[in-house]
Amino acid sequence: MENSEKKLEALMGNEIHKTVEWKDDNDKKHTTKITLQDPGIGVATQIMDLMNVGDDTSDYGKAFELLMQNVLVSPHLNYGILNHDLPEKLTKKTIIKQNSAGDEVKINMVFPGYRTALQIFMMTNRPSGALNMHDTLDSLDKEVLRTDESTPQIIKMKYWNIGENGSGLGATALSEAQAYLGTLLARNGLLNILMESFRFLATTLRPK
Repeated sequence: MENSEKKLEALMGNEIHKTVEWKDDNDKKHTTKITLQDPGIGVATQIMDLMNVGDDTSDYGKAFELLMQNVLVSPHLNYGILNHDLPEKLTKKTIIKQNSAGDEVKINMVFPGYRTALQIFMMTNRPSGALNMHDTLDSLDKEVLRTDESTPQIIKMKYWNIGENGSGLGATALSEAQAYLGTLLARNGLLNILMESFRFLATTLRPK
């Protein structure tokens, strides 16, 4: 057998097939078959290092990008595909809540794209396990949440303080925005597929 054939056979033997279960918005169960591969120690350790890039922070957006490029063989996914396939009607959402003054306030949300959405959704806790509520809300203010105006604007933290339009709604906005991102990340089983890919990646670093 020629070297090229041996290499091809080795690559084919490196592939692992798994079935991922997920539920749609109607709580109906679905399954998706995925194919994974060992990306090699160099890429594997690079991805793992992104789970803590210093100062107790992570770069989940880059980590999942590398997973899609190097570990998830099928289905073929990348941020461009994911953003393109998201229906326009799902890229915005508005809910109405009552602020501490008793006034109804619209909490407007926009989808920031899958890379940013994954980063924010996964950052509620730091790598150490410590809470990360302030930085998560700050990121949501900049990327997802918008003011209740005819032309919604990026929100600043003071918007949620007493005397402001969003008074008393900061924690609610954080929860609602994370739920909104989570729903779109879970769409078509994406989050389950990515997490299964990451779990498999972790096994490639263990002794056989």
